[in-house]
Amino acid sequence: MCTNGDRNGCPLDGEIMDAWRRAVDDLGIGVEILLTLKTQNGDVEFFEGHVLKFGGPKGTVFGIIEVDKTTTQSRTENGHFVSDLGLGYRQYDRQ
Repeated sequence: MCTNGDRNGCPLDGEIMDAWRRAVDDLGIGVEILLTLKTQNGDVEFFEGHVLKFGGPKGTVFGIIEVDKTTTQSRTENGHFVSDLGLGYRQYDRQ
């Protein structure tokens, strides 16, 4: 879980966020980089991004598999599809 921009000492992955920014420019897809979600108890969680119109009616919220595999609750509570990415997503290659 990421609280106040930090997941218990593990920051958001800027390389993955930058790779998605390049993909947005190249592919013309809708992605919000850096998404905040509130949990039912009012805590705020931060995730690397949100792919719009993909995976479900409210899109897909993605995090990092090594960090976020146990933090699916706030994403599903808010009606999003969940996807956690491996570190291979730090590089964008259209092919």
